[in-house]
Amino acid sequence: MAQILSRYFGSFDTREREVVHFPDGLPGFEDQTHYAALSIPGQEPILYLQSITRPELCLITLPARVFVPGYQLDLSPEEQEALALPLGSEMRIGKEIACQVIVTVDQGHEPAANMAAPLVINLSNHLGIQVFQAGSNYSFRYPIAEALQPDGC
Repeated sequence: MAQILSRYFGSFDTREREVVHFPDGLPGFEDQTHYAALSIPGQEPILYLQSITRPELCLITLPARVFVPGYQLDLSPEEQEALALPLGSEMRIGKEIACQVIVTVDQGHEPAANMAAPLVINLSNHLGIQVFQAGSNYSFRYPIAEALQPDGC
């Protein structure tokens, strides 16, 4: 177990299997390659990704299919290789891979989810990458309030 310090969660222990490794980091955080995956009881399906080395860096993520139930992910052979996934085999969201979208909460803006560039995590080895869905109709700023509105009475 490793001791992690977080501005938001204080000090906590994490196991190796709860750490996600992004070999190239994430855009804007290239030097941050390891994140502890935290699920807080009662806040599911939110998954917090807390940087192992920067206490102030914590990403709020949700499964892409919370917002778009039929969300389709297109992985290139290079992306499959980066995740150490078998080339050419079907990768099912929630089975072999997780597909999480980063939620942004910027002052003066409504909370939004980045549907166009999800985080994809191989569930067997905890390798992760951010995948840009070029050519898709998914938005970089998908309004969360829009997705959470009921479909009528």
